[in-house]
Amino acid sequence: MWNTIKAKMANKKAVSDFRKLTVQYAESPVDTTLDVNAKMNELQSVDGDLSDLQAKYMAAAAETAIRSLPDGQNFQIGASNLTATMILASLFHEKNRNALQLVDPDNKAANVNQLAETSVRGDTSEKISHSTKSVDSFFLDKNPSVSFALIDACDDYSDAKQIYQTCADHTETGSLIAAFDVDNEACAASLKAFREVLLDQPQWVLWAHCKNLAVVRREF
Repeated sequence: MWNTIKAKMANKKAVSDFRKLTVQYAESPVDTTLDVNAKMNELQSVDGDLSDLQAKYMAAAAETAIRSLPDGQNFQIGASNLTATMILASLFHEKNRNALQLVDPDNKAANVNQLAETSVRGDTSEKISHSTKSVDSFFLDKNPSVSFALIDACDDYSDAKQIYQTCADHTETGSLIAAFDVDNEACAASLKAFREVLLDQPQWVLWAHCKNLAVVRREF
């Protein structure tokens, strides 16, 4: 029991320290040309706990990345938030950019293209490419250049670190990586991996943060 209590205290401190670090980024002046409010209203029936502010920051990060690296590929790793998937697919549809590559090893989004046809414009489904391969297998097979990535939190540190590292290894200057729930105490393992692989490395800077979404940008 004492070890469990100590672990919870350590997780709470890690999240508290991260929030102190990111306080100046709360509601920072990032913006997107996507009408996020309208899209969120369209997507009320779609699964995914996404706030209006998270949607705005995520879309702004993706739009910034595709302006900087228009030939790169755009990823969502993990399919726990299909509202986020629809927002990103809508953005890439409007900007006529490469499809969102959804890497979904647990196959949580088997109906993702059908969902896009019913929840947003039908041809938005063409902007979603769905794979059930593992992250390692997909990146080893495709060797993509990552412009933007949105990554689900993991409750296992080793899994989280491997995912962040695999994604980071395929980025270049101007790439942005957004991470869900890294300041959620239940996902402290993911926060530890996020900091070690990205935030604490000199080539990465914190670009934006709001509750349960942090975005870093590769500077060199």
